[in-house]
Amino acid sequence: MSRNIAQTARTLLMVTVMIASALMPMVPEAAELRDNANAMRTAVTTDANALVIDEGDWGMYEVTLDHAPQGVLVVTPSSDNAAVTVDPAYLKFTKVNWDTPQYVYVDVDGEDDDGADTTATISHTLGGTDTNFVGAAVADVSISGVDHDTDTDGDGLHDGIDDDDDDDGVDDANEEAGCELVEDCDGDGVNDDTDAFPLDNTEDTDSDGDGTGDNADD
Repeated sequence: MSRNIAQTARTLLMVTVMIASALMPMVPEAAELRDNANAMRTAVTTDANALVIDEGDWGMYEVTLDHAPQGVLVVTPSSDNAAVTVDPAYLKFTKVNWDTPQYVYVDVDGEDDDGADTTATISHTLGGTDTNFVGAAVADVSISGVDHDTDTDGDGLHDGIDDDDDDDGVDDANEEAGCELVEDCDGDGVNDDTDAFPLDNTEDTDSDGDGTGDNADD
């Protein structure tokens, strides 16, 4: 009789454990632990955290997952500078294609003509129907667009469109060839920005504004 009681007790204990195991995933705390564990083992990564691209050119980087999503994971890249654009508008990972890298193509505008490099940061938003990658994040990618135009005087206009490359007050067309970068083109000791006759080393002042330098003006 006692043996039957012991067997019955063991059976009840096993049934209780099985029921508890079945109910455990339904407990909020257990679900939170499960989600946290999933987040810790999930990663969306890029193969570069910075790209250097010539203005007017393009580059690319890849985005990969470390394991399959439960549903559909959408990665949306976005640039904080309108001169730097990305393509495609989003990447979509599923259980079928998750192990194949996908690429973001980056174009840098080359029409700004400012003689300065273009900079941007590309960030990534995660969306879709996936549950595995909740809480995951993708690192930003920094973009440097190198401007090969020369802006000698740093006025924001590259020399190709700047009428006064050296900012000395004398238009390039009125300066001698090879003299654009010299502050005192005629070598008379008076800088071009105050020299009324920057190409004449015998004159630098025209007091009455008649077009004749004071040295020769009666």
